[in-house]
Amino acid sequence: MNAWADTMTARIKARQQARQRQVRERAESEGGKVSKGKPLWDEVKKQISINCAALNEKLGSKILTPELVNLNETRVRCDFEGKHKYLSAAYNANSAILAWTCDNQTGSWEVMQSEDGSAYFVGNVGGAIPTHPPKIATDMLTALLKV
Repeated sequence: MNAWADTMTARIKARQQARQRQVRERAESEGGKVSKGKPLWDEVKKQISINCAALNEKLGSKILTPELVNLNETRVRCDFEGKHKYLSAAYNANSAILAWTCDNQTGSWEVMQSEDGSAYFVGNVGGAIPTHPPKIATDMLTALLKV
């Protein structure tokens, strides 16, 4: 036998196994990220409704009206100072990205999974600072009101 061929064969097989393991781990991570994103999105929608109801109650008038478009999209209508504006937020379950628009403003958050398996949003897709659903809801609603 050729010692060099034996050494190279072992190295090549080790590299192939390492790559297969990385691909498997990445797929598991992405799958976990996607599956854990839906509950985070549901929490954002819940916080939007809670915040709208709280503001309307404190003001004694209904200026924010949340509207569920479908399971992955929600809108909030704002009737303030004679103007009508909308905030639209949508969650893409395939990419695990929440994106929103309001007037000329936009933003996005991506679901990330930590090493312990918990999931959280990070702002501006690829960002590094974890952001939780209550903060996301208040940021979007603040952009809608612009006060």
